[in-house]
Amino acid sequence: MTQHMKHSVLSHSRPGTRRRRVVPAAVLTALAVGHIGASAQDLIQNGSFEEPVVGSYAIYTTGQTFGGVWQVEHADGYMDIIGSYGTQPPSVFYPTPAGAQFCYLADSVRYSVLRQDIATPLTAGLTYELSFLQSTFYMNYGYLDGRVTVELAPAGGAPELTRVFSLSDYSDWTEQSLLFAPAVSGPYTLRFSSTPGVPGNIDDVRLVEAAVPEPAACGLAAGLGLLGLAGWRRWRRP
Repeated sequence: MTQHMKHSVLSHSRPGTRRRRVVPAAVLTALAVGHIGASAQDLIQNGSFEEPVVGSYAIYTTGQTFGGVWQVEHADGYMDIIGSYGTQPPSVFYPTPAGAQFCYLADSVRYSVLRQDIATPLTAGLTYELSFLQSTFYMNYGYLDGRVTVELAPAGGAPELTRVFSLSDYSDWTEQSLLFAPAVSGPYTLRFSSTPGVPGNIDDVRLVEAAVPEPAACGLAAGLGLLGLAGWRRWRRP
């Protein structure tokens, strides 16, 4: 139990009564809601680009795969996985806060498409959250902005979602996210693509079922909150 939780559990006694513990309603509600959203599973594999270990950096061209799950679907030149090169001055990159490696989508700021076929089928009627880190170049390289395009599509089908994420002013790593509700149940493909002349650096890609409590779960949390509140009132009554 954390120090905060210890302080949230009140203990009082009066002459002639047994010592009782009263848990505040807010604590009960927080515990219930936390339990509801605690089981989200990340459906992206090697989302932090830590496999394989590349040392300084590695380059990949059209058709090549790495980490067993990512495929360079297209590259005008080549795509990079940046390792220690991204931390050694004078680097053109900001060091990633997520592991030791990240993806530079298109070397020499050209066009490339990176793809992962999501191994776990998505379910129609559910909502998923896709999140990732994005950065531009470090300011000493001369490119001010950054841009990444995200697509989600049924396997072999047209994209159901296309979203462009932009950064400006030599931005350090920034978390980006979107919500996605698949139209059909089945396997889906995730794509990241770059824009010619604009840097696109990504890391820490995640796809999880969005933490939207079911109505019954919300009722449970509310019920626990009311129960805790009633107990607190009885304890307060002279």
